[in-house]
Amino acid sequence: AKKTIEKSNKIKLQLERIRRWENWDQEVETALELLADPSISENELKTFSEEANGILSLWKKDFDEWELERLLSGKFASADCQMTIQAGAGGTEAQDWALMLLRMYTRYFERKNFHYKILDEETGEVAGIKSCTLKIEGPFCFGLLSGEKGTHRLVRQSPFNAQAKRQTSFAGVETFPILEMEDLTDIDIPEKDLEVTTMRSGGKGGQNVNKVESGVRMVHVPTGISVRCTQERSQSLNKSLALKVSLFFWILFQRVMWLV
Repeated sequence: AKKTIEKSNKIKLQLERIRRWENWDQEVETALELLADPSISENELKTFSEEANGILSLWKKDFDEWELERLLSGKFASADCQMTIQAGAGGTEAQDWALMLLRMYTRYFERKNFHYKILDEETGEVAGIKSCTLKIEGPFCFGLLSGEKGTHRLVRQSPFNAQAKRQTSFAGVETFPILEMEDLTDIDIPEKDLEVTTMRSGGKGGQNVNKVESGVRMVHVPTGISVRCTQERSQSLNKSLALKVSLFFWILFQRVMWLV
């Protein structure tokens, strides 16, 4: 049902774009006809020219976005995304840099009208964050954010150094698609290859997460791929999410081995 709704929403967005382009085409054509009229005044000429240029600017921006969407043709490019930001070496300075990255990304999500949710966040002792995990939902979400994966570096005069020394800070960003089981029907991992252990999640959530072993750690024994999920209150939900993440990393592992 979710896949059907997503496809329906994509078709609606495409139809809205076509109607928008048709309206802009008519408006520009009307403006050009008025500009060709020799009887219009200079003020009217300036007004019509500004209106036509404004419409063309909007049209170009929308067309560039359409071209970008056409380039995002990967298998999981249209999937929702999970992002993890991890402060690297540098102590408080690196943790502050990780927080700056988080703010930058959340503002981008708001500008793109993406829906995001902070699943887990560990704040620093002095400032910034040690780590943060987000779930982002939106059209071509993973395709747009997959390029952010890697180590991000910042060089600046540290506000946390009494001598204002120039320091380099690092923060790591990981992105991977949130997959549905329908996307993974062609992948089969034997149960004997998976080692599943449970744990108490801890943190917020009341007695349930502190007394019940709702957290799940899943290890793919042949490759050593390990996934730990504690964000949901239910053990079954955490196990399902861990399996999806494990399957994605299994796909990456298979691709790397094929390239080698």
